[in-house]
Amino acid sequence: MKFSKILLFSLLLCSNMFSQKALIVDYEVVAIENKEQKPQKEIGFWNMVTRAAKTLPEKKPKLRIEGYLSVYDVEEGMPNDAQAASMSVLATNLYNLNHNVYMDTNNGFLIEKFSAFNENFTVKDTLGRYDWKLSKERKIINNLEAFKATSSKAVINSKGIFEFPIEAWYVPELPYNTGPADFEGLPGLIVEVKVKSNIGYILRLKNIQEVTTLDITKPDEKGMISQEVYNDEIKKLANKTKEFFEN
Repeated sequence: MKFSKILLFSLLLCSNMFSQKALIVDYEVVAIENKEQKPQKEIGFWNMVTRAAKTLPEKKPKLRIEGYLSVYDVEEGMPNDAQAASMSVLATNLYNLNHNVYMDTNNGFLIEKFSAFNENFTVKDTLGRYDWKLSKERKIINNLEAFKATSSKAVINSKGIFEFPIEAWYVPELPYNTGPADFEGLPGLIVEVKVKSNIGYILRLKNIQEVTTLDITKPDEKGMISQEVYNDEIKKLANKTKEFFEN
């Protein structure tokens, strides 16, 4: 509790300093090598995952922040040939890089646009979805003092619903309650996230640029659904996919 109060106090001290700044935050995405022994029948798949991971350096996750608003997306490089293009598309899906996220931390909601099971979705949900546990552990990331927090993330696929551990590092000196992708809810900008799943990855800060202003606009709400409706739709699509491969 005492540690949390210190972080909150630091956040309030810095808020006036940073409240007028618009930021462009560049991240890099790094695959976490899965060293577990693979069944022989899955070797081909994991070889493909390895090839897909080699295309990650050309993907440029970017977070734009102005006041309480932020927008996250991923800029893509141009593949050299058709095979590289297919591996790049695979990497985008394997490492959850196909999400565009608009976040309003003042009004407490986010809007995500992404594809799943070959369907396009626009989902609106409330913030505070992560049950963060704060730690005193700290490290320096790009000359910024960052603190550790842990939580978990639910993922729905054709095999069921899984909870994956998350390790995040945030900077109280930068009092923005946002981060890359849909990660939010910490008392400072999230500068690194590690998702520890079978196909794990790290989103890590590369650069922060201060700008005068940004043109952040709210996405079109046409066809938008709630997180609850999305979860139901994904479960149905996952079951259909499972039945297809079993028959």
